[in-house]
Amino acid sequence: AGRGRTVLFVSHNLAAVEHLCQKAMILHEGKLVFNGTTKEAIDYYVHSFNGAEQSSGSYTVDLSKGAGRLKGYLPVRPLLQRLELFTDSGKPMKGGLAIGASVAAHIHFRLEEPTSKIDCALAFYNLLGQHIFTAHSAYQPDRPECERMGNQTFICDIPSLPLVPGEYVVGVGLVIDHMVVDLVEDATRLTVIETDYYRTGKLPKEGAIVLKHNWYFDNFELLKP
Repeated sequence: AGRGRTVLFVSHNLAAVEHLCQKAMILHEGKLVFNGTTKEAIDYYVHSFNGAEQSSGSYTVDLSKGAGRLKGYLPVRPLLQRLELFTDSGKPMKGGLAIGASVAAHIHFRLEEPTSKIDCALAFYNLLGQHIFTAHSAYQPDRPECERMGNQTFICDIPSLPLVPGEYVVGVGLVIDHMVVDLVEDATRLTVIETDYYRTGKLPKEGAIVLKHNWYFDNFELLKP
């Protein structure tokens, strides 16, 4: 009497685990590989174990030889060179990404001639080819422009990626003087992992994004007995 009971909850549903459990263990091939708080366990699963099964495990993508480059954008010397993905305060993204987590994309490219009119874009598609959204540097207000040439790195910082769980195709584009000069439409794949985004253990089964929102009654009246 007076003692609580320990309940073992076994699931691949990370949203349910995060909502219901205070501590978690991760088993891989019958062996215990992690034991700690639920948040730490999910971070471990997302960044290591899960990513090793679903991706190459590398946060660097070679764009110069990208098979996803469209035939109309095959310059003699590809301008887009490399894409690097980071999350969680600058950590390399070597696995899946939790819903709503931050992601920073470092786009490396080369400019053959001096120019100040430079833009980069990251496009996100689902596996059916539907365009979900594009993060474009042209949308950045009051961005300073200065003439550049040679090797460059343009960084796109997304504080919270609102995609629902699933696998996505990421495309990378380079725009100079308002013209697309290089485009790798299928640069890499990004896996978004299910977590307890709304802190309720529930996630939408339809739609493409999650979004923080609040509900309340305009006037609160209880039914009188």
